[in-house]
Amino acid sequence: VNMSCEGIVECKIPASWADAGIGAAAPKVDAPAWLAKAADFASRIQGPCNNLDGNDLPVSTFEPGGRVPLGTSQFEKRGIAINVPRVDMDLCTQCNKCSLICPHAAVRPFLMSQKEIDAAPPDFKTGSRAAIGGGILDNYQYRIQVSPLDCTGCELCVRICPADALKLEPAANAVKAEKANWDYAITLPDRGDEIDKTTIKGSQFQKPYLEFSGACEGCGETPHVKLMTQLFGERLVIANATGCSSIWGASNPSFPYTVNTKGEGPAWANSLFEDNAEFGFGMRRAFQQRRDFLALEVENTLKDTSVKMSDKLQKLLQQYLVMRKENQHDLLLPRGRSIYHQIMERLEPLLEEEKGNHKRIQALYDLRDMFGRISFWTVGGDGWAYDIGYGGLDHVIASEEHINILVLDTEMYSNTGGQASKSTPAGAMAKFAESGKATAKKDLCRLAMTYKTVYVASICVHVNPQQAVRAMLEADAYPGPSLIVAYSPCISQGYPMAESIQHCQMAVDSGYWPLFRYNPELASSGNNPFQLDSRKVKGDIFKMLASENRFAAVMRRDPKHAEELDAQLKKSVGEKNQLLQVLGAEDLQGQYHKLVEGLTDAKESGSSVTILYGSETGNAEEQAKNLLQDIRTRGIKGSVCAVDDFEFDDLPSQKVLILVISTCGLGEYPQNSKRTWMKLQSQDLPMTWLSGVKFAVFGLGDSTYAQFCVAAAGYDVRLGELGGQRLLQRGVGDDRDEDRYFTGWEAWLPELWKALGAPAVPLTREVPTPSYKVTASPGKADSPPIADDDIVPPGAARLTLRTNKLLTPETKDYDRDIRHYEFEIKGTSVSYKTGDSLAVWPRNDAKLAEEFCAMM
Repeated sequence: VNMSCEGIVECKIPASWADAGIGAAAPKVDAPAWLAKAADFASRIQGPCNNLDGNDLPVSTFEPGGRVPLGTSQFEKRGIAINVPRVDMDLCTQCNKCSLICPHAAVRPFLMSQKEIDAAPPDFKTGSRAAIGGGILDNYQYRIQVSPLDCTGCELCVRICPADALKLEPAANAVKAEKANWDYAITLPDRGDEIDKTTIKGSQFQKPYLEFSGACEGCGETPHVKLMTQLFGERLVIANATGCSSIWGASNPSFPYTVNTKGEGPAWANSLFEDNAEFGFGMRRAFQQRRDFLALEVENTLKDTSVKMSDKLQKLLQQYLVMRKENQHDLLLPRGRSIYHQIMERLEPLLEEEKGNHKRIQALYDLRDMFGRISFWTVGGDGWAYDIGYGGLDHVIASEEHINILVLDTEMYSNTGGQASKSTPAGAMAKFAESGKATAKKDLCRLAMTYKTVYVASICVHVNPQQAVRAMLEADAYPGPSLIVAYSPCISQGYPMAESIQHCQMAVDSGYWPLFRYNPELASSGNNPFQLDSRKVKGDIFKMLASENRFAAVMRRDPKHAEELDAQLKKSVGEKNQLLQVLGAEDLQGQYHKLVEGLTDAKESGSSVTILYGSETGNAEEQAKNLLQDIRTRGIKGSVCAVDDFEFDDLPSQKVLILVISTCGLGEYPQNSKRTWMKLQSQDLPMTWLSGVKFAVFGLGDSTYAQFCVAAAGYDVRLGELGGQRLLQRGVGDDRDEDRYFTGWEAWLPELWKALGAPAVPLTREVPTPSYKVTASPGKADSPPIADDDIVPPGAARLTLRTNKLLTPETKDYDRDIRHYEFEIKGTSVSYKTGDSLAVWPRNDAKLAEEFCAMM
């Protein structure tokens, strides 16, 4: 070491190198700048590296600083699948679950205008159907499209489809039939901004910013990360721990993280294995410092009278400053968009236009990317989070920083060959635990909840994708640290990945992997911060263990030892679920005393009204929970849970049973109501089985489907056949009504109160937690801070009115106002056909708006 200084040799760099270009000339590509850059990288670097000629590339080929373009995985087209799925659009229910579960983003839904359909390849055109779901979707055609050369043949899309609309066929046939269709589909405009991303279906219309990775076929990690990019991708920053997720996430020269047509996409970086939490924490702190500096610059700019700017720019800067000073961490707009990001999109063109007016505006323009709110996520596996990086992770969640952590839990060191981690459960075989791990799995979520300031969730997108969407959105909006642990099936667990959906379902049903959310913000409004999303343990844990080779191998090697370990695991799982049942109980204090006294039954007793829901997207669940609150305000006891979470044998002992159930797809029963429905079909049940039960049913559905509200009708009829006493006629909520299913709900609810003998008006009126925060921004009625044209209700589109002609007599004696309107729809997403109805949102009267503001 001491002699190294003497051995230093000076290498003189020619002065001409200062003007040297980077590599050879890029091929001409007719594409956006980001795509042209990725194509250039693919031509000069990716191609030679994949041909094992990377060592021949000169240093000048690479960009200084080590940066690489995003989205280069799209150029590989590996074509490794033996069989590839094809879609029968006549069977497709348009649920988008195939897209959700696809680990490689090779299956996607597309929305097309009529003009785009007319220009499509013949097979693409004939395979498209009218989009269903109401609202903005009525303007488009719909198609599920598979990329046959990017598919890995994992079969997950085939297994999750509720209508068997996807079938496998030889890859050669699929490539011949679908390649041209895929090539056309990816040229279509991204219409994600028009769709509510907070639902399962809506999230899949968002561009996946993770595509065509090199992950294993059927990988359980990538669907979770892909979903995260669909929810936050345009403003996402990822600090990635070394492990599987860093290998499929950035294996040079193939980079699966990509960008949208504006060039926005995730910023990704990897430091080391052990310091990833601190690495992401540092990113977040640096961003916070820059954002605080921006707020100071905005304030100084507005105070400086020498700065000349337009009224529009001034009002936007004032709006931003008000939000920052009030420390509004974020406001999610109706379609799940960040209001900060919307402000940034409106500010950028104004700052660019006026940056020459003053150096202060130029300074704001240079900091323009700080106006939006970045979503920071630290991502890694259980080896990092439970073991080597746990100290750093614990340090970060103990902070007050708004940073999110996603743990992809495969329960072993997957990337290095399957070694045991502290996440590995007792009884499982892994490297360094060949006889089965003797100690229990570390409860990372419970450790995080002890701080009482950390948002915590346990999710599995394979079983309850809506809960996963909610957890990610809630974590992103929570003004503090969050931890989401995602159950991620892995080939090293010892079963075919095509069966991972069934295995995950068994894990949840048996209580092995409970689903829950813990949101400390709920406690401030007097609510239970803990929400148990998988309430009932209804599966056999030994059946799950026997189906996975990591447990079965121990059973084969030493049955007696395996039996002891598995019994230990079952006891641990049982104790954990008893605790979670108590935490999720409405009467938390009373249930805690039950636990202390050794009473493990956490169910509320003496309930006079039992509300059950069957829900696929969350609408029926939300209505059922709202109904429970309405019942309690009328002095009636009640409880609520999913249909399948309720003990089937307890149904005859209920006094009043209310069922709120939706119909999904082309007539499918919700997943959390199917098991009970099948049991109700038993011929062994006597016709008097429910003779002591009074019941009512409300169904949610879409009347454009032939099987409209079939689930509600089925339950309603069957409960009556088994002797139940119908309180009132079945209620129906139609998604096509003016106020969607609320129209039918509001008509049915008063009849329910009459049938129950409950007061029409609540006995107590507690002010509910507000859904929106109203902020008064500086401005006048004739020049509001936000233009009316910028306020567009969900599902609506802003159009230019060309003609407004009064058709009725313009006299005082004639009280009807009938008009002829003509709108300019050319170049918009709106299409109009004879018979379509039109909803018009009027603007607020200026005097009434002033009166409202005076009350604030």
